[in-house]
Formats: sequence, C-alpha cells, structure tokens
Amino acid sequence: MDKKKKSIKSTGVNVTLEELIECRYAARSIDLNGERRVKTNMAGNYFSSFRGRGMDFSEVRIYQPGDDVRHMDWRVNARTNKPHVKLYQEERERPVFILVDFSSTMYFGTRKVFKSVAAAKAAATIAWAAANVGHRVGGVVCLGEKTTDIKPQSGQRGVLPLLDVLSDASCNPQQMTNSESFANAILRLRRLVRPGSLIFIFSDFYHFDKNATKHISLLAQHNDVIPVFVYDELEKNPPPPDRYAVTNGDQVMTIDTHLKKFCENYRLHYQQRLEQVKKAFAKRQVSLLSLATDQSISNILGANKLI
Repeated sequence: MDKKKKSIKSTGVNVTLEELIECRYAARSIDLNGERRVKTNMAGNYFSSFRGRGMDFSEVRIYQPGDDVRHMDWRVNARTNKPHVKLYQEERERPVFILVDFSSTMYFGTRKVFKSVAAAKAAATIAWAAANVGHRVGGVVCLGEKTTDIKPQSGQRGVLPLLDVLSDASCNPQQMTNSESFANAILRLRRLVRPGSLIFIFSDFYHFDKNATKHISLLAQHNDVIPVFVYDELEKNPPPPDRYAVTNGDQVMTIDTHLKKFCENYRLHYQQRLEQVKKAFAKRQVSLLSLATDQSISNILGANKLI
C-alpha cells in the first residue's frame, strides 16, 4: 500500500483508502439481492423461479410432455425402464457497476465532506455490499478528461482496485471538465456492462447533456440503473443573511442573502436543475435518488426500498 496515501488524514476534502475499506461495515445493512424474482428467460440475477439449463444440478424426475429430450438421464431410464430428465437450476449472476463522477464541480462541500468524498464513500459501500453477496464489481471513474475503467471481478479483487482509484481521485481535484467528458464516461460504461447488470451512477449531474441522456437511456433498456444526485446543502439553500465573497477560482463576487428575491432565485435555480435531471430519468422509467454530503447511502437506499 502506498505510504504517502497512509499519511493523508481524513479532512472531508479527500478520502483515504483505509476509510473506503472501512465502508465494508456500513455495507452490511445493504441487501443488493432483495426479494425480486426473475420474470423472464433472459440472463439476469438471483436464483431463477423457473427451471432451465445451467451448471447446478437440481433433480431427476419422470419425463413430461414438453421436456427437452437433451436432458434425458439415460442411466436412470435404463435402470427404471421409464423416461427421466435431469433438471437444473441456474444461479443468475448479476454484475454490479459503479460510475463515479469526479468532475470539477464535485470538489465542493460545506456539510461534513466534499461531494466527491460523499460519492466515493457511497460507491465503496455499494461495492462492498455487492461483494458480500457474491456479485462481481466493476466500474468507471470519470476524472475530467481522463476516465478509468475497472473490469468486474468477484470479492476483494473487484472492490479494492475501485477503491484505490476513488481514493486517488479524491486527492487530485480536476481543474477542467465538460459535458463531453461525462457523456464519454457513460459511453465507456455502456461498452463495459452486459445485460442484466445493476448500475449505480454517483454525480451532481452538472454536465448532464443530451449525449449522456442518450447513453443512459440505452443502458436502462437492459439493466437496472440507479442514479444518485449528490448535492451539498449550500447548493439547495442560501447561507444565513449576510454579505459573502464567493469565487470560482478565477473571479470574485459578492452576494447579499439579505435580499429576499435573490434567495428565492437561489432556491429556484437548484429546484429547476434537480427537476430537469429527474424528468430526464423519469422518461426512461428510472428513479433519481438524492444524497446530501452529510447523509449515508445505506440510509438513502433503505428509505427508498429500491433494492
């Protein structure tokens, strides 16, 4: 393990690999299996509610009209003089993919941690929850112009490489990000997943454009997509009445939260952006979750009962 990474203290501005590993304890309260049953004969997740051809032998029973003759158990047939078939029960594998957006706007926060740290911890918790039930874990981390793919693997082999990338990303803020970069990250995710996967997307969706919407729409056709809107309370509501100097790194301006009209527009801007993202997902029959920087992903998922 990188000694330099060990020395980084938890400040809420970045997150260490050790902190992300500790998320495995919070993951115990998350059940990614749920109680859902496979409803089609397409490859999916969990134990199938129908009998099919697979790796796990289930039982032998007397042949019934409509049974596949390729499953005949000829040894039992010879012993009993009656036709028997072998039945199999497939365990449907469900890969879990996690996309984390580390665009420049994610490196901001006034409550407990930065949005980038909240997203990294939430992603780590989901990754551990998936590993706990035997799912393979993979993902895509969007670092502005750079995107890193983590191919799905089972157990710690899938989780730890993802956590390592998340920790590094939280310590290296991106200076420039554009909508094309976020859309390309989702395109990379499309090329990585296979039908029947469970996909989590953690982002503030500031760079959510038509191309990103198109790629997510295609993902949602054959996968379960759970987008998580990461925000800070200061983005939702203005600070207490006063005059504040704010900067984007290049320019400095003063805002006056004594002004009622300013505060109304401030809240309206957040609500409009949130509703725009919600509507884009709703058209694809995908529900958007919201995660504040001072909340945990386990509480959010439990409250919404999506999994």
